[in-house]
Amino acid sequence: MLGLINISFMVKKILDTGVSENNESIENKRVKILNMMCWVWLCINAVFISVELTISPDTRQNLPVLLSSVTLNALTLWLQKVGRYHLARTIYMINLWATTMLFAFLLEPGRQIEYFLMLVAPMALIFFDSKRIGLMLLVVSMLSFLIPQVWMHPNSWMAQAPVAKQALFVSVYVMVNYFRKLNAINEARLAAKVGELEDLRQFQQRFFLNVAHEVRTPLTIISGHQQKITNNGIDATAVKKSGSAIGKEVEKMKRIADDVVLLARLDHQEKALKMTVFDFARTVERNVLACRPLFENKGIDLRIYNHFEAPVLVSGDAVALERVVNNLLMNALKFTDQKGLVTVSLVRKPGGIVALRVEDSGIGIDPEYQELIFDRFYQVENEITQSGGNGIGLAFAKEVIGKHKGQISVESQSNQGSLFTVELPVQKRGSEAHNPVLAELIVENETAQSNNQKHTILLVEDHTEMLDYLQDLLTGYHVLVAKNGEEGLSILSRNSVDLVITDYMMPKMNGLHFVEALRNTEATDGLHTSVIVLSAMSDSDLKVKFITLGIDDFLQKPFNEPELLARVKNCLLNRDSRIRFQQIKEAEEEPLEPSDDWLGEVRMFVDRECSSSQFSVESICEYFALSNSTLFRRIKTATGMNPNGFIREVRLQKAKALCREQKPASAKQLTYSVGLKNTTRFLKQYEERFGEKLSF
Repeated sequence: MLGLINISFMVKKILDTGVSENNESIENKRVKILNMMCWVWLCINAVFISVELTISPDTRQNLPVLLSSVTLNALTLWLQKVGRYHLARTIYMINLWATTMLFAFLLEPGRQIEYFLMLVAPMALIFFDSKRIGLMLLVVSMLSFLIPQVWMHPNSWMAQAPVAKQALFVSVYVMVNYFRKLNAINEARLAAKVGELEDLRQFQQRFFLNVAHEVRTPLTIISGHQQKITNNGIDATAVKKSGSAIGKEVEKMKRIADDVVLLARLDHQEKALKMTVFDFARTVERNVLACRPLFENKGIDLRIYNHFEAPVLVSGDAVALERVVNNLLMNALKFTDQKGLVTVSLVRKPGGIVALRVEDSGIGIDPEYQELIFDRFYQVENEITQSGGNGIGLAFAKEVIGKHKGQISVESQSNQGSLFTVELPVQKRGSEAHNPVLAELIVENETAQSNNQKHTILLVEDHTEMLDYLQDLLTGYHVLVAKNGEEGLSILSRNSVDLVITDYMMPKMNGLHFVEALRNTEATDGLHTSVIVLSAMSDSDLKVKFITLGIDDFLQKPFNEPELLARVKNCLLNRDSRIRFQQIKEAEEEPLEPSDDWLGEVRMFVDRECSSSQFSVESICEYFALSNSTLFRRIKTATGMNPNGFIREVRLQKAKALCREQKPASAKQLTYSVGLKNTTRFLKQYEERFGEKLSF
């Protein structure tokens, strides 16, 4: 048995000679076929050579041709091995034609060997993509069959090679060509099916990962509040607050499960919906008002306009249609940035149709994806969908609206927002009148909290309830908050932070890219900020990537409240120890503390040289003959900022002075005058720093 396995392995290895992962599938198949044919031919040649050397010595005149055939087959196999496939096939075809001609008409005439010429053109179809080569070899093989017949039998060549024999060549060629095309079609279909299955696998994997992420986050919050309730000494107010938070998270988990179950029911039950007549306008208004706190937390301007005076009566399932409205609002909330605008409108259309329009100023959707977003589990690949979502909401909406004999559509352009329109038949036509704005909800983003606690912790988390829970948990610290990695980096550039607690899956910039960017900006600061990563994913490779970046801890959701607090405490203690050690070491090297005159000299140097885009922290170190760590300590002690933050502050002050003395002609000119290149980012920093927007 073991011997058969070894033989099978050896045969497979021989046939795979020359096969490469870089080749297409059809190319590797051709390599294997040619290897097999060469080895079979070599075996046949070996038998004939043995026979002629032992049994039939009178036919040794065949030996030169047999040895030449062996040599050419060996050369073909070697060319296959080194990847010279086309040359190998050409030599094989020449070998086949020449050997057949020599044996058929010179060495062994009359044994019908010439019929092997019928294989030449079909093999060309197998080994070459060009039809011209196949037809050319068909003509050559037919002439090679016919001309020797005429030459050897001039008086009876018609009897030797009638038209029927020529037709046999054509028939074999046509039959092989047909099966070759059929195989190509089947290969294409198989490749398409494999692609579809791979896409489906990726969709399912992403769906389950996102659902797991969305479920783990509520579970973490529920677990945290449950532990808080079970602690001794908790008062009634805190219990009520925790109970309310738990209820919200349970409702979210229930909504995820309900979406999946309702989708399955709609597939198999035509009467799954409970049809009643209800006021659709009131349902929309109720959903908008219920979503108000979520839009307020994100700083989005949410407005609703109802262009109906009377109730808008619709026949349908009130619960299912309410969920459709909620899904559209949550979609707008998810894909609209801070300070964006979301408008909800109810308008009348001809034919007794009510149209619900949900328009946002978010990231938009490219035209090629606008039909696909209504497919189940499909999500457009972008920074926001990577942080969560399951691809059910819009698919559910389409299913429900279709059951109500309505339509749902989208109009959108990338980076220009989206407009979702739901059209439903009105049960009873009401009077048309224009009603003023029913409600206008304008919210402003609140700044991060600040207090005078010893340590400062930055929370980077896109989940609002999780942020609230962590802030309650870390009441003993000065806590700053950010909704994604980009906001986190911006806060770090303006504030001194002792510890960062970040989620992994977030919009715009996930936790891994955030930590990478943080470590890059700290490359010259001399001291790294402590980082704890929270993640709903248990991927060991992901954990290794974070640890490689030098994080202090990795905690999987859901986690225990005492465990998180203990890890935070340990990280801060370790950071304090590192700072004390570094200060002692640097004090020995540089005992003098920075004076006001020294800081003034540094400020003047930065103000003078910062107009160059090449100016950096290294420029200061070189000019004042200081190490990076010493410069960091001195700037930090004197200003509370790191060197990069100090340079940024000097540049902004210089820009303000330029605007006051002689206003530059353009924003780009002002940006370049302080040594920066990104005008948009500079103007944003200027507005955040001085509270005024520059105009030119």
